[in-house]
Amino acid sequence: MTNHEHVEESCAEALAQVQAFLHNELPVSDADLIRAHLNACEKCLENFDVEALISRMLRRSCSSPPAPANLRVRLTALRVTYRLDDH
Repeated sequence: MTNHEHVEESCAEALAQVQAFLHNELPVSDADLIRAHLNACEKCLENFDVEALISRMLRRSCSSPPAPANLRVRLTALRVTYRLDDH
């Protein structure tokens, strides 16, 4: 394997895990490898920045204010009964 092929493979692995990295879903050792790669690879860092921006925009657009406390209490107190004969 040439150095160029190794770099491309390393980039592909880093970018395949970028979403898990963004959401802190990787083991520390894997996250450290991704972080080191991003620090060394400008191309992947640019891609990471785009992915991070998209994730922030999605979180912001999908967020909604929390339900009032009294509604949460009432909903928690409800018991839903599932009957097989209803379906």
